Amino acid sequence: MKKVLYVESFPCVRIPVTDGLRSRGYEVTAVDFCEAKRLQRESGLARLGLDVIVAALPGREGPVVFETAKEFFDNLADSMPPVPIIIDMYKGDDFDLSALMNQFRGKNARFLTTSLSSSIPGIYDKAIKEALKLNKK
Repeated sequence: MKKVLYVESFPCVRIPVTDGLRSRGYEVTAVDFCEAKRLQRESGLARLGLDVIVAALPGREGPVVFETAKEFFDNLADSMPPVPIIIDMYKGDDFDLSALMNQFRGKNARFLTTSLSSSIPGIYDKAIKEALKLNKK
């Protein structure tokens, strides 16, 4: 069973997407950006035995969530665990996307653009499988 860290700020999105990924056979740790930063700080993401990280960019959720997410991505780009990272930009209009993409250029990161819908678990499943396949090469 592949281990996925899924970072999403909205519980109303995080819960059904987590359920959808689990129904597709993934072991999912689902957290918001505050919890993701705590995991980074306390255990280091590389030690969690993850196979992939999926993170959804926060939108207009307020300055605290935005800053926490920015710090998470900054730390992730600097420490870059040896697993694929999938960054979903479906509500990333508050992020400077070109700067974020440059931060991860040349690293094992992929960017998706999705819309809020029930098909997100299927889109993530496909992206995870492609990322893991490319990671083996």
